[in-house]
Amino acid sequence: MIMKKFHIKNIMLATMATGLLMTSCNKDVPDPEPLPTPEIPTGNSIGQVITNDTTYSYLLAAVNRAGMADALFTQTQTFTVFAPNNAAFRASGIPSIAVINSLPVSTLTPLIQYHVLGGKVPAAGIPEAFPNLQALTLFSPPGSPAPFVRFSNFPSRRGTQAWVNNIPVTQADIQASNGVIHSVARVVSPPSQTLSALINADTTLTFLRAAITRADSGQTGLNRLDSVMNLPIGPNLTIFAPTNDAFRALLPALGLPPTTGAFNFLPVQTVRAIVSYHGLGTRVFSPNIPASNLAVPTLLTAAVPGTTLTLNSTTGVKGLANATPAGFVAVDRHAINGTLHVVNQVLRFQ
Repeated sequence: MIMKKFHIKNIMLATMATGLLMTSCNKDVPDPEPLPTPEIPTGNSIGQVITNDTTYSYLLAAVNRAGMADALFTQTQTFTVFAPNNAAFRASGIPSIAVINSLPVSTLTPLIQYHVLGGKVPAAGIPEAFPNLQALTLFSPPGSPAPFVRFSNFPSRRGTQAWVNNIPVTQADIQASNGVIHSVARVVSPPSQTLSALINADTTLTFLRAAITRADSGQTGLNRLDSVMNLPIGPNLTIFAPTNDAFRALLPALGLPPTTGAFNFLPVQTVRAIVSYHGLGTRVFSPNIPASNLAVPTLLTAAVPGTTLTLNSTTGVKGLANATPAGFVAVDRHAINGTLHVVNQVLRFQ
């Protein structure tokens, strides 16, 4: 491509010519018309809706204490609020407005911000597709360059039923002049730990922790599985975590002792493949798992094509070489960088 050279003289001549042209044509320029004033929505704002409905008095108290009232009352911005009513607060262990007012503002503010999306997302705008929709909330973690780093919540829908994370929406599409409200059955809490921290803290997952340690032998940086599972920003993962008893049942069948030290007798790449096969590169909550079989790629699939897992909300999760699906022991442990589901079998691809 040939680039033309521009000189100051050319620019000055062009500017003078433009000025003469505009001067000679001024008589043809119509008088300027005033710009239209943006239309201000009418009706009750989100703040007014939760003020007028006394079943949201706990939420209103929390919004006021968190300093978010101005935002939700404004008519110049649009929001989606997943709104727990008073019964939802009580079901979540917050029994009164007095308790809300006793919470530190530093605790309450991110909790309320995590319920709010910028923009209007009606129930019909939540896709039914797998996996969950990722929606940015108003919550920026402490120390992050807000608003550039914000936590997400994960709405999903199946037919007329919707969820946010794993919390059911009890009433959708309560309209407001500055957005929409979806009433929810529980308070939707933001995560506070990484997947790695959740695994480390669970004494029923010590075999999995030992397997991850062996899989990371000789690895550095983000090549280490533990490093990826400990990233606070970036990945959205799902980990199916076999219990200690699940590993104790499998290891003797492989000719190994049922102890955490057994992984040291296996090649690092073998253990690495086993652990990778238990992870998905997307975040999945239990309500988003379909009631019919769905084959999904795993973290191992890029290296070993075809190594999928089969998900089914009724039967569980099945590896290619498992005779039966693994059942869920615990689901929806919400982490900063993913979701942890505890299962009762080690998932096998061969």
